[in-house]
Amino acid sequence: RDSRLSALSCVDSEKNIRVAAARAGVPQIIGGTVEKLVERLTHEKFPDTNLIAQFMATYRTFMSPRQLMELLIMRYTLPRPKNRAMLEKFKQTKEIPIQLRYVACSRAFGSHSPVSQPAPRRNFSVFNVFKHWIDKYHWDFSENPPIQKLFIDFLKAKALGNSSVEKAATQLQATLRQLVCVAGAGAGARARFFLSFVVSR
Repeated sequence: RDSRLSALSCVDSEKNIRVAAARAGVPQIIGGTVEKLVERLTHEKFPDTNLIAQFMATYRTFMSPRQLMELLIMRYTLPRPKNRAMLEKFKQTKEIPIQLRYVACSRAFGSHSPVSQPAPRRNFSVFNVFKHWIDKYHWDFSENPPIQKLFIDFLKAKALGNSSVEKAATQLQATLRQLVCVAGAGAGARARFFLSFVVSR
């Protein structure tokens, strides 16, 4: 855990990330370590919808859903600096943008008003990546109960009861449960159809 945590917040270098020319002010990521890619998915300065979409569509070729879940949770829970003088700056420039910035602009959270007052570009966070993952690739959860449990445990431990993120966390949890139930019902229907087909023969 310690090595991965360090890799999530270490300085960019040629050894851990490859960056192409910026587009619309956002550096274009063309490669990197898995930790650096996860960092960029939730970057506090450079939100990139294309990177999120491309990463989520391809990540299974080089890492497992559990590895991704663990890294996103680590990213959300970056340790705070012990120096009190640095703490407030860390909260405003790193912790808040990473954890929850403008996440309520999504229809899934029932509002188009930001839950905080971020700079317009800082509208991506760990929660946004979770939402994209659940919306687009819910079978990573419905077909993997340990991942469901890890995610729900994270929400209960770090988000539910936290007034600044509780609404988003509650709705993510509800969305996941609904999609998992639908997926389960579909699987049951397919099994019943197959069984009736075999018996009828």
